[in-house]
Amino acid sequence: MEEDKFEWQKNPHVSMEVMTPIEQRIAAERPQLSQGLAKLRELLGEKKFIKYISPLHNITKNKSTLLLVAANVLQRSHIERECIPQIKEAFDVVYVRVVG
Repeated sequence: MEEDKFEWQKNPHVSMEVMTPIEQRIAAERPQLSQGLAKLRELLGEKKFIKYISPLHNITKNKSTLLLVAANVLQRSHIERECIPQIKEAFDVVYVRVVG
């Protein structure tokens, strides 16, 4: 028996995009957060920033709270363990919530 091949329906309202680092997307979509990302890169160092922060799906700030959307639970755990104090300082927030 031949396996059925799955094929996406063509939808003019949906497109696929290559995942780009969060700092590139934030610069284009929410430039007010770019300064915080630059400070976070400085505080964490290049290696940690690329490993933990660049792969984030999204960052949103609302007054004293920052929401980070991680790719998965493992990435969320690493960020919570390694980066929370630096994130609070870089974005001048009291609360950091990481979901993933």
